[in-house]
Parts: sequence; C-alpha cells; structure tokens
Amino acid sequence: MTQGQYPTITNGIGNLTPELWRRLMLSLEHFEKKVRDERAVASESGGGGSKPFLAKITKAKCIQPNIYQYAWEQVRLKDGYIDLFPLVETFTDNRTSTVDEDEYALSALNVIELQNTSSRASAGVYIGSEQYPTGYTLQAIGGGSCSGTGCEVTPDIEAIIIMWKFGGASTEASETVHLFSAVNDHDGACSAEMLTIDDPIDDNPSETADKAHIYVDDSDNDLKVVFADGTIKTIVTDT
Repeated sequence: MTQGQYPTITNGIGNLTPELWRRLMLSLEHFEKKVRDERAVASESGGGGSKPFLAKITKAKCIQPNIYQYAWEQVRLKDGYIDLFPLVETFTDNRTSTVDEDEYALSALNVIELQNTSSRASAGVYIGSEQYPTGYTLQAIGGGSCSGTGCEVTPDIEAIIIMWKFGGASTEASETVHLFSAVNDHDGACSAEMLTIDDPIDDNPSETADKAHIYVDDSDNDLKVVFADGTIKTIVTDT
C-alpha cells in the first residue's frame, strides 16, 4: 500500500476490529495531507490545539434542540481581496469536514450553542417567553432552522467563521473536535391573531414627536390614542 491509498478493511483480528481499522485509515489520511495542523504547539495541559483558519459553513444538522453540528470547508482571502467579490476562495488541499462522502465526519460545533435548550438560547434569549415573536426561531449559522434530531439546514448564506481544532485534555473528548464561536440570529415570519396591550396602562403616555400611542386609560378604562401634537381621542368606551 502506497501513500494516498486508504483501503476499507472489512475483516478484523481480535481487538483490530473493522471500526478500529477505519479510524486508523482516517488518521493516516489526515496525517498525509499537505495541509495539516502539526504546526501547532501542544499546550502545557496536554490539550492539542491548532492555529485558527477561515472556513465557510456549508450545511447544518440539528443534534439537540437549538444545537447544530456544522459541515464546513476551509477558505482563504483572495489576493487583492479589497477590490474583489467574493473576498474569499477555496483552494487545493484545503481542509473540509467531509470524509468518504460524509459531510459531517469532521463536523464543527458552535460553542455559543452548547448550553442551548428548547426554551433558552445563545446570548440569553428566552425563546419560551410570551413576548418571543410567534413564528420566529433560532437560526443556524448562515440562516435557516429546523426542528427534530437529524433534520438538516442548507444555510441562506455560507457564513465565514474562524475555526479552531481541539483535542486531548482541552476537550476531554476521545477525538479531535472543531469549534467556532458565532452568535445565532433569530428570524421567521411574524404572525398574530390579535394585538394585546396592558389594560389599563400604569401611566398614560404623553405625546411623542412623529408617533401616536394607543392605550387603555387608567382613569376610565377607555381605549384611546394620543397623537404627536398631544391631541387625545377616545377610540371606544369600556361600557
């Protein structure tokens, strides 16, 4: 077997199972690539880290509520990028999450999503709140969302992120993990069956330039509007 050949071994011997052979072949393949991370210096704690690199998000798969794993491909800034569009490009022997047609073989996680739940999301957004817009969802990086373990999202835009590769004591994981950090957007189609306001309001509003305020008056419980010039009109009485 020469360099560049990585056969699939289907028969094992003792502890040398086909799965172990598969992992060994993957390790050999990544080691023999021209672009790899041996340039990085291991940390004192034993956690191996790599130099960061630019990558574009190509697809996302939901693995838990509001948590995605991401397929990616390495990119770089073009020579003279200031005057070009797009500013980035892929290149020969770049890194990618795809191995043997599996787009998620070396998938990445967004560290901001790691503590997400079905009702709480990155940046402290309370998705379960009554004030959270109906029809809105947390978006995967690049846009788009889905619900249900295993569902996939093709992003609206292939967002560019800064990728890091970690392993060993830095993650306590048994394999290398790719991580990046990006804040998720919240988007969707707003819809509502009714407009809800306080009844009554605590303090009646005063006029505001170029604005009109609709409210329930705390003195008579009537629905009113105050216009930008201070004029107050009753829309309907509470009788």
